[in-house]
Amino acid sequence: TCSRNRNENLIKALPSWLACPEVSEVIIVDWTSEQPVHADLEAAGINDPRIRVLRVESEPRWILSLPFNLGFQQARFDKILKADADIVLDPAFFRRNVLRPGEFVAGNWRKASADQAHVNGFFYVWRDVMETIAGFNEYITTYGWDDDELYARLQEQGLSRTDVARGTILHLHHDDEARTEKAPPPEGAPAAQTL
Repeated sequence: TCSRNRNENLIKALPSWLACPEVSEVIIVDWTSEQPVHADLEAAGINDPRIRVLRVESEPRWILSLPFNLGFQQARFDKILKADADIVLDPAFFRRNVLRPGEFVAGNWRKASADQAHVNGFFYVWRDVMETIAGFNEYITTYGWDDDELYARLQEQGLSRTDVARGTILHLHHDDEARTEKAPPPEGAPAAQTL
């Protein structure tokens, strides 16, 4: 996962990940958060040897592909579960979402309830396949479509997409300003102001 000033949701979600014995490591890329992730984890009493916090300094803005690709490069095990800092895992997640050869598991906004549409960016995939496709497309520097573009490239590699089992992940609500790091544009604003 990655965080930039979203430590509050990370602290709510992280215990659900650590409760799963199938999780061998949790890589958290701290993308220039004003309050460092490690300090907030320490204050919350979250201390687990599986947690690795990678702090990146002086990044002027959030570009999803960059911190996640850094995290993917640091992964040491054969599977990668990519979760935003606001995703809670159900204890039955790994039992109900078995990753089989030739497939990946992903959230699907088309099948999620309206309040869970942001689960689309969640996925579970083989690490060697992520290496083959080189992670997220770093030419996508604005909010959105990075996950669907990555899924298309996974499918071009011959993998089948399986929707995440209903009820095994939960997106914690927060406003769009927290997601995109800025206030939404005024009504009727030109498209350039949305970037």
